[in-house]
Amino acid sequence: MSFSRGAVQIISADQSVNPVINPNFLLVDYYLDTKVVIAKWFRNYWYNEPIASMVTETSSRLDVLPLNARGMQWRSYFKSTFQINSHL
Repeated sequence: MSFSRGAVQIISADQSVNPVINPNFLLVDYYLDTKVVIAKWFRNYWYNEPIASMVTETSSRLDVLPLNARGMQWRSYFKSTFQINSHL
C-alpha cells in the first residue's frame, strides 16, 4: 500500500515534450527507513563469509558510506542521491 501519492504534470501542449513525473518517493519516513534496513542487510550479506570470498566487488562505495555506516548516514546518502523529479 502506498502512503504517498505522486503527480504527473503536463508542461507543454507539444506532444514531443514529456511530462514531469514526481512519484514522491521517500516522502514518508517509512519508505526511507525500509530502504535503509534493506541496504544494511544487503551490505552485511555481501561482506560476510562465505559469500565475501566468492565474489569480487566492482564498484566500491565504501569511500562514501563506510562498511559500518549508521542509519543516519544511510538516510543522508539516499536523500542526496535520490532523484525526485524525472522526465520520461
